[in-house]
Amino acid sequence: MSAKTVRLSRETVALIERFRENLFQSEDEIVHAALSRLSRRRPAGSREKTEAASAMAGCDLGQGVVLADGETLYFFRYRSSLDAGRFEGTAAARGGKLFIGDAEVRPSRGSLVQPALQMIQGRLNDISPTRGGFTVLDAWEYWYVKRSGRYVRVGDLRDPARIQRRRRRKADERELFARPPSGDAA
Repeated sequence: MSAKTVRLSRETVALIERFRENLFQSEDEIVHAALSRLSRRRPAGSREKTEAASAMAGCDLGQGVVLADGETLYFFRYRSSLDAGRFEGTAAARGGKLFIGDAEVRPSRGSLVQPALQMIQGRLNDISPTRGGFTVLDAWEYWYVKRSGRYVRVGDLRDPARIQRRRRRKADERELFARPPSGDAA
């Protein structure tokens, strides 16, 4: 069994206190009892109902961006393509999932935009001349959706509270300027 420390908002603490049955009951016991009651109330087929409801609600791209069923994403690799309205690829939301042609896009780290970008890059043969792999692009900046007659960057639709940032480790100077091991001692 593992333990996890979490920070709770004032509203959450107030809700926990409403479920307190006695003075000696810990917060863990309160949350556990409430979640146990909730899971017992849920009918056996509720997972299927939840998936059907999410399919009707649209395709969740991650970080708070949801496409309506039937809505299309447009990939613009170059600024000139965007200005001319000539996209290099498309992806469509169908049944709560994202498809490029007939191929379903599989999520990576809770998001669909980066795997979709890589599928299009594979079709375009967008290979980096220096790395040899796909050109490194921020998918949120290259996918657009058409709303109110104009193209809107999908990255601009993200919920700021849900944007995931990479944590970069600061390199130590000794790591940057490490000397290669020499075969013989002088």
